[in-house]
Amino acid sequence: MVNDVVIRDTTPQADGEFGFGLAVAGGEVTGARLVLQRSASMGLSTVRPKTASSRVVLADVLIQQSGEAANVKSAGFGLSVLDGEVTLERLVLEQSRRANVVITPSDAPGGISPRVVILEGLIRSGGWGLLVNGAASVKLTRTMVDRTTEVGVSAVLGAKLEAEDLIVRDTASNEAARAGHGMQVAARAQVSITRALFSGNHEAGILVATEEAGSSAPVVSLRNIVVSKTQPAACATLPPGDPRRCSDGSTTGGGGCGIVATDRGVIRVEGFEVSESAMAGLQVAAGAELTASNGAIHHNVVGANVQIDGYDMTKVTGPTVRYYENESNLAASTLPVPELAPAPTGLP
Repeated sequence: MVNDVVIRDTTPQADGEFGFGLAVAGGEVTGARLVLQRSASMGLSTVRPKTASSRVVLADVLIQQSGEAANVKSAGFGLSVLDGEVTLERLVLEQSRRANVVITPSDAPGGISPRVVILEGLIRSGGWGLLVNGAASVKLTRTMVDRTTEVGVSAVLGAKLEAEDLIVRDTASNEAARAGHGMQVAARAQVSITRALFSGNHEAGILVATEEAGSSAPVVSLRNIVVSKTQPAACATLPPGDPRRCSDGSTTGGGGCGIVATDRGVIRVEGFEVSESAMAGLQVAAGAELTASNGAIHHNVVGANVQIDGYDMTKVTGPTVRYYENESNLAASTLPVPELAPAPTGLP
């Protein structure tokens, strides 16, 4: 039982290993009112078990500034779940150097694929917001991902993610002035989102692509969502002479699409609004599929950019989809298509 505990300023061994705030290697940890600050490596981690899998149930948790020292191995992750079941209620997790949340299955014998539930979470600033990787499942309820860097929410390699009442906003581009995606999904992942706002992200509000050659397509189901004010990546606004600059002055230089399906990715969206995208509200390319119904697409430069010859346009222009006050409702031109951001280095 862990109640009313503050753990801060942990340090690693001489070889750069460890430095966790709280590490759980099998067994059960429950409690409430836990603060983990300035952990050298990771704030809270379920590590590869030697015996039984881990079970963690905590409420009222604050995890801040994890892994700020660059010389610590596998450092910079606020919450790292490699094994077992983790339920966190009323979580604030912020300013982790590489990523605030990383959920990836352990390959240790006797472990189980991670299952994580976050109820009423705030994931804020620092590196990536939340990365779900491999045979892991995550459920988010009433969670905000705010002002993280490069990618707000990511699910890849067969991960399963379910979210209700989600906000992902103001994701910043990385040091190379690229990306800033609200959510990206790739490589066999299955994602279901109900009631969500994606606002003020960069390059792509939502990006779905297969990535792996020969793998099955990722499938994303969206219901009752708003995607607004998706801006170009920061490379589009850099001054002439900066080697990271990606624009000749046009708004298309760094993307800026609300919902993007490319490279065989599959998106189904019902009950939606996409507005104020710097380039296009919807974008479909490279053998992908995007089906939209009961929605509005307005005040974008282009309403829908479809780059697939012979595409069934009723999938994006059906009778329940309204287009209005876009500079152009439809375009088949070859506009730049956002690419998936590579995962952070040094994953546990």
